[in-house]
Amino acid sequence: MTTHADSPHGNPTGLKKTLGFWQLWGLAVGLVISGEYFGWSYGWASAGTLGFLIATGVVALMYTAFIVTAQQGDFRESIG
Repeated sequence: MTTHADSPHGNPTGLKKTLGFWQLWGLAVGLVISGEYFGWSYGWASAGTLGFLIATGVVALMYTAFIVTAQQGDFRESIG
């Protein structure tokens, strides 16, 4: 972790790696299994293939916009 001299309170500003490969793999498998049984099957049954594809695209666009917005806010805070 790195610290910056101009960081308030001298707090570390770097990220610490806490999860290993197998922990991330287990989370990913759990997400896929839970999505398969609780979300995707219902979505396909309700909206059909094309409707579900469109809904998935809209959600992916919203998540992308959220990530870009959050990243820009963090970037602006880090440069002052």
